[in-house]
Amino acid sequence: MLISCRVSDKDAKEFATSRPDTLKTELMVEGMPESMNMYLLESPENFPIHFSTYIPVEMIIDTASFETGKAIHIIAAFGGRINKDARLTIFAFSPEINEEEARKITRQAGGNPVDSTGFSWAEAVYNLGEGRSGFLALGENEGQWFYLLATYPPVYADGMGPRIAMILDQWRWAENGKSLQRKATRE
Repeated sequence: MLISCRVSDKDAKEFATSRPDTLKTELMVEGMPESMNMYLLESPENFPIHFSTYIPVEMIIDTASFETGKAIHIIAAFGGRINKDARLTIFAFSPEINEEEARKITRQAGGNPVDSTGFSWAEAVYNLGEGRSGFLALGENEGQWFYLLATYPPVYADGMGPRIAMILDQWRWAENGKSLQRKATRE
């Protein structure tokens, strides 16, 4: 499934179309190198943040809308078996949600704040509590607040961790082509 984004900025369009539809890479999964095919995900036109990244072919996309924003769920479907408990959620707050509200909502969804080393783009990172592996990280781009929530059963850690890391490594902002690891604003 390809979700596409059309942004009015000419440079953003050129950037978005310059990425190939697929990518072949190698990841260390459960301690072993594994060749992996990935496909391009571009944020939907009506999504509050505009980005593209690559998703492993054994993961599927689902979207949802809420009063406070919109979500893209990237869900594990290893071996054709869908597990909605193993996913990366990209949640973009509605434009009217300010920093204070975004921080409050994110804090309520997560647990205690943790060291954000490794998430240079994040304004805040939270633990998920016992029995859940992953992270919850709040970010901001061009004045728009969002969070990334990676959550999966602990037994999925060796498989989900590298896949999520690759998704984040391949992330590019449509507005300027910068990676997620570099803040697009406040530099």
